[in-house]
Amino acid sequence: MKLDPHRAFLKTASAVFLLLAASVPSWGQNVLLQSGTYTTGHVPMYAGQGTSQPIVIDSGPASGGGVGVGLSELGVTAQGTGTPPFAGQGTGPLGTNICDYDAPTTNATGYHFLCFSANAQGGGLITYGAGGTASPLPLYFNVNGTIFQAGAANVSAVTGVLPIVSSGGSTPAISCPTCIVSPGSATVGDFAFFNSTSGSALVDGGTPGTAAFANLGTSGAVVPLLNGDNAYSGNNTHFGTENFASTFEINGAAQTFPTGAIVGTTDTQTLTNKAISGSTNTITNIGNSALTNSSMTIGGQSVSLGGSTTNQGTGGKIQLSTGSATSGHCVQFDASGNTVDAGGACTTGGGGGTVTSGTANQLTYYQSTGTVVVGLSTANNAILVTNGSGVPSESTTAPSGLTIPSPTFSGTVAGAGTIPNSVLANSSMTIAGHSIALGGTQGIAYSDLSSGAPAATTSVLGLVKTDGVTLSNSGGAIAVNPLTGDITTSGTTATLATVNSNVGSFTNANITVNAKGLITAASSGSSSMSKQVMSTVGTSVPASTTEYTSLLGPSAGNATENLVAQVTPLNGTFRNLYVSVVNAPSSGHSFNFTLRINGASPGSGPACTITSPATTCSDLIHSAAITAGQTFDVQIVTGSGALSAIPTIAMEFDPS
Repeated sequence: MKLDPHRAFLKTASAVFLLLAASVPSWGQNVLLQSGTYTTGHVPMYAGQGTSQPIVIDSGPASGGGVGVGLSELGVTAQGTGTPPFAGQGTGPLGTNICDYDAPTTNATGYHFLCFSANAQGGGLITYGAGGTASPLPLYFNVNGTIFQAGAANVSAVTGVLPIVSSGGSTPAISCPTCIVSPGSATVGDFAFFNSTSGSALVDGGTPGTAAFANLGTSGAVVPLLNGDNAYSGNNTHFGTENFASTFEINGAAQTFPTGAIVGTTDTQTLTNKAISGSTNTITNIGNSALTNSSMTIGGQSVSLGGSTTNQGTGGKIQLSTGSATSGHCVQFDASGNTVDAGGACTTGGGGGTVTSGTANQLTYYQSTGTVVVGLSTANNAILVTNGSGVPSESTTAPSGLTIPSPTFSGTVAGAGTIPNSVLANSSMTIAGHSIALGGTQGIAYSDLSSGAPAATTSVLGLVKTDGVTLSNSGGAIAVNPLTGDITTSGTTATLATVNSNVGSFTNANITVNAKGLITAASSGSSSMSKQVMSTVGTSVPASTTEYTSLLGPSAGNATENLVAQVTPLNGTFRNLYVSVVNAPSSGHSFNFTLRINGASPGSGPACTITSPATTCSDLIHSAAITAGQTFDVQIVTGSGALSAIPTIAMEFDPS
């Protein structure tokens, strides 16, 4: 017995698969295998059965073959838009979705097609035809060896399920006992009538409306053509009185003759009890007297339809508008008080946007590029400042690097920094005839002092003569009367009084200073905490995101703040915020970093913003106090369209 090649291949492929499956357990069941030879254009199909390794083979030619050749089933379900069933939504001719072509549709000499659809052109459809420059061909049906032809020039009608071919039909010859024979000649537009009771021959029925048309028939009697459904085309003439005993149709809609007179388009008639749709009819020349409401009240004055007014009356006003307007544009008032098109949306010229909710005394500012303004946190007795990135805030401390031209101060001016001599009204003093600038030094000769001392000396005096002190020149040296107290003198030798006998080096020293600035006691003490640096390296924060991160070591951001916030066991102060990111924000966007205490942002706490193209920011001005037991973390806000931020954050913590 000869084994079918497809079955032999399946046995071999199954054995190979089992061997491979046993030796390679990790081979996934979803791997699709190609087996055997294949031909371009053939449909692939699955071989085998069940849940074993899927194998695909060539389904075979149209000529068929043995067991295993050819698809066992082929289901095609139309798809489309809207609600199924989908009608005529295929891309083939007339909306079909299954087609057979004898050439590519791009063929230079055209092509022929045979297409099918379960729902196209109002029902099931089989369509055959020519495309491009190809000549039309007839469609043949072969039923048990008998060929029937459709689509040729000599086909006159279709009855039942087979095409009807006239006696003058061309090859192939068809045996058609039910065919209808056409007349030898006919006139276009004439009716066709059966010429015998066999129903197999037609004659020209003549022109409708003529006597010849009305009296056709073998006995010469009038043919009752109008007893059934009739379709009229062209111009038709009816003789005698037409009596419609029932409804009739116009364009498929049933009509009933009225019991009264028919309304004519040019007749003068009075219509009563009629409802006229204003959306589908145009009515002209109706006088105000015929209207129930023929006027309207504007601004307290009655204006008849067709009338006009030049004022707005004394009642409620109607705002007048001039010029054309565009949908979506804002309106504005012109010099006459009329509304006009502003020329654009409400944001044209920066005149529109969104104001977020705020509190009393807050200033508004743009926190990011756009049309949204927000409130600036307030602080008592503060001034408006900006940090190194230009972010505004209210602070009681002027920022470093601030230049104030020609300032005027009153009261006590305190704080670190320098004031140059050039901005002072008095920047020097005169001592013994010498002008000494503030911060400068000047040697003064003894002879310059107004003490009556000898003038001939070159000694330099670093002291200023005061009342009660006698200065003398002895051998070129300056001598003063002896001093007593904390400093004693003997001649030119001065000695400090001993106020603390405990001398030496001290660790974590505890010292006592008297009112004269002298250290009266000193001893070693225990260590205390000094300034600390808290820092973190975060993970990527996506755009348009608000996350929170810890300040203690590497920390992944989290949208839930209490999952990353840390508790402090000490009282202290946070200050000197520094931030850097791997990637700068995208153009026009920014990253915002804010210290949080107990789940809230302090009013004047450390905060800074990185705006494209920068990658760093800092806040060396603001600080925030924290009490033992409170939590702390950093809030990160990335703008819309910004790149993902990978931040490194550091901040100084001073325990108290």
